[in-house]
Amino acid sequence: MHHQVDLGELQPSMAKVLAVFGAKYRREYGDRIPRAHLDAMDSMEWCRTLTLGGHIVDCPECPEGKKYAYHSCNHRSCPKCGSQRTAKWTEDRRKELLPVPYQMGTFTLPEETRRLVRTHQRKLYPAFFQASSETLLEIGADPKYIGGRLGLLGVLHTWSATNEYHPHIHYMIPTVAIGPDGEMIHINPNWLAPQKVLAARFRKKFVALARAAVPGIEFPGSVFHKDWVVDVQPGAAGDERALRYLARYVHRTGMSDHRIVDVTEKEVVFRYRDRQKKKFRKMRLPGKDFLRRTLQHVLPKGFHKVRYYGFWSPGARARLLELKERLTHELAAKIAQRPSSPSRPATKLRDWLLCPSCKARRVIVGTFLPIPRWARAAPT
Repeated sequence: MHHQVDLGELQPSMAKVLAVFGAKYRREYGDRIPRAHLDAMDSMEWCRTLTLGGHIVDCPECPEGKKYAYHSCNHRSCPKCGSQRTAKWTEDRRKELLPVPYQMGTFTLPEETRRLVRTHQRKLYPAFFQASSETLLEIGADPKYIGGRLGLLGVLHTWSATNEYHPHIHYMIPTVAIGPDGEMIHINPNWLAPQKVLAARFRKKFVALARAAVPGIEFPGSVFHKDWVVDVQPGAAGDERALRYLARYVHRTGMSDHRIVDVTEKEVVFRYRDRQKKKFRKMRLPGKDFLRRTLQHVLPKGFHKVRYYGFWSPGARARLLELKERLTHELAAKIAQRPSSPSRPATKLRDWLLCPSCKARRVIVGTFLPIPRWARAAPT
């Protein structure tokens, strides 16, 4: 038994893209499709359908009767899932924010390296994180620049506005460091180190780590004769905005459902933001090409796209909270005026049991189990 979807009832979405083009994509590429991509496709097709099971809910205040509430797939590549986890992650990180300005650092891999990185993701994404984080930590420890231990929160982001492959890592960097004797060192929020110094060190580290991780890997000669892009800027509106900016990429995919405008038998139309002209445009792609662009952002299973370093690392959380307490006492007057004050109300998590019509809390009156994997019809 397999839940059949009426394509006419589906709104433009990833689920409809997969319903129209998924089977053909599987047939055409067969064994060349990575297992992680197949799992993502299955999850997005089955998300919030009878296949994954669910609950029967009833609202005591509405005359609409009982309704089905299908289970979500909770796959990190699914555009329907993630909002709850994003809100929870944001609230947890907000508790760790220090009452100081933050800088935003971005490390971008040159275009000539991207095919190699995409081919060897499981080995080269960790090298990317290691090279970029060590670059920042070493610059921070150098007395010539800061002379203390930084705290870093990094998030890997792999897509461009048009969903093409564009791997880069964003870092949140609080403008305070811990000196050799435990003293606090305040950092100029408008400057960390020369960008060329950061870029040259990052390039050297990444190339060495990549060669160690993938023996025999060959980089085009042009990558050694161009400036790599490392950009460190003050947070546009303080720590809160920087945190919300990163949160968008923690439990979110390169293509959200609301950007998909139309799905026909041949193509997919989606919106994207033209950053140069600061306006939204539409792009049309054959369904196969749209799926290829989307699936190349599926990460290897078990890979962590969010990482913490320095005094923000998991093993140093006690030190982080101690530092926050010291800064709170030192900057109490300043904190009272900051929008990201600890008194900020918690993010309100969406309750799926709330009735969308009257907002009363619905009651679960029944449950149905997911269809076993062996009984789910294979795509044709």
